[in-house]
Amino acid sequence: MQKKGFTLIELLIVVAIIAILAAIAVPNFLEAQTRSKVSRCKADMRSLVTALESYAVDNNKYPPPADTATYANADPWGTYFHSRIPNYLTTPVAYVTALYQDPFVTQNNTFTSATYPYETMVGKRYVYYETQGMEDHFNANTWGGTLVRWLGKWAMYGYGPDRTPFQGAKATLLPYDPTNGTVSPGNIVRCQNNVDGTPVNPVTGTFLWP
Repeated sequence: MQKKGFTLIELLIVVAIIAILAAIAVPNFLEAQTRSKVSRCKADMRSLVTALESYAVDNNKYPPPADTATYANADPWGTYFHSRIPNYLTTPVAYVTALYQDPFVTQNNTFTSATYPYETMVGKRYVYYETQGMEDHFNANTWGGTLVRWLGKWAMYGYGPDRTPFQGAKATLLPYDPTNGTVSPGNIVRCQNNVDGTPVNPVTGTFLWP
């Protein structure tokens, strides 16, 4: 009995069909993966918020913004901004079981200062602002002082799908909005005054950004 194989045309048709199916499936898979990571970030932050508030109840203050942070009059922006969720939430009392890592950080990002080594960011943890300690460093009428009041006592953020940690003071607090596109500018932000991270004016109740 003579065996008949695929002709070249038939093979090309099969390859074309597979390529078309892959072109449809891969973007959908990547989008679903991104949405899953966003959901994970928000779930992590809910747990971290509970840990922060529990720490504050026990210690009458929120934890400092780095594992080895020391409050100093010099360089307050570096001290209080752009640090990571500290190990005070796990040691010596475990307010949370783990210092969750941002799934959108693909490598350890370390920003160091030769003068102020406590500014070092630790691994892939979420970025954490402890703004309560900043109140003594900013005049209430300055932009920095206003931002402190609008954020509340703390704020945290993840890089978001665009994987961009920092693009200037205001851009840092631009909340990620999936209606702008699954992969679009903005960080996954949460602050004490607002769940989605948009700074709120405590007097007027209005948002800093629409």
